[in-house]
Amino acid sequence: MRSSGPVPRARPGWARSGWFRVAGYGGAALLAVAALVVLLMPLMDDGTSGTTTGTVRSAGPSGDRAAVPGSAVPVPPTVPAPRRDRGGEPYPGGRGGGPPIPEQGRSAALAPCPRGTAYYRAAPGGVDVVVSVSAGGAIRAELSLRGGGTPESRQATVRGRGPHTFRFRGVAPRLVQRVKVTAISIGVAMQTCYARAVA
Repeated sequence: MRSSGPVPRARPGWARSGWFRVAGYGGAALLAVAALVVLLMPLMDDGTSGTTTGTVRSAGPSGDRAAVPGSAVPVPPTVPAPRRDRGGEPYPGGRGGGPPIPEQGRSAALAPCPRGTAYYRAAPGGVDVVVSVSAGGAIRAELSLRGGGTPESRQATVRGRGPHTFRFRGVAPRLVQRVKVTAISIGVAMQTCYARAVA
């Protein structure tokens, strides 16, 4: 006995072929995109490596600039130690004795010596200059006279700390304009100042 219900109709052939075409086009498009990505990957790698290489090379000029001549910090000059005799002892002090002390031009920037370190005073027959040092070394005293007189100087080498007296005979105390004192002590930089006048 046959059923009286509706019999399903088969889909036309053109509908099935349409879906196949869409699936085929989509697969072809995906394959084309994949092929394009594969072709572009080497180019992307080259660009990345080129950028990295350029970055590495750019570090060179900074190193070159760091080595520009004249950029070194200047080294301060060293002060020579007093000369000694063959026995290792400093030359004896006195009038004009001891190693030569470098001359320095007169400068208004020089300040008076600290109180108690250097002073000058009138003495019988001349002027005495007393210089106190804290260590052995070389000292020099130079008198500048009023009226354009020739300056007179004395220098000596001392072995230890304490006062040292320079005697300038034949110099009138009223003619003394100023007294410049220079001291070079062991382990201490050269110091120059003006001695103070005392009664």
